[in-house]
Amino acid sequence: MTINDYLELAGLLLWIISLVGAGILGHFHLKNQRLQEFRDTAQTLMTNYVYFYDKSVMSNDKKLNNVVNAVVDGLRAKGFEVSKTDLQNIFAGVEHVVTDLRLKQKSKFV
Repeated sequence: MTINDYLELAGLLLWIISLVGAGILGHFHLKNQRLQEFRDTAQTLMTNYVYFYDKSVMSNDKKLNNVVNAVVDGLRAKGFEVSKTDLQNIFAGVEHVVTDLRLKQKSKFV
């Protein structure tokens, strides 16, 4: 083998390494993009269902659970996997949206 062959082999190896690196980075980018889409969808569903259920009294825990179940069903219908930690985060998010809604309603009357 000549020096030219070694240079071509080194170039080929660098090209293969760059392709593998691009594939790995693309995988992480798509994974992060999917997580962001999950968060955005969950936030939108939580807000919509809380405003929908706010017409009735939201102090009832059963109704809050109905909101959480509706959000989880909506996420599953869009093809997302929902784990137990996701469920806890959704419940906390629903409580946060309800609190914000109540604060907005109180500030309107003050």
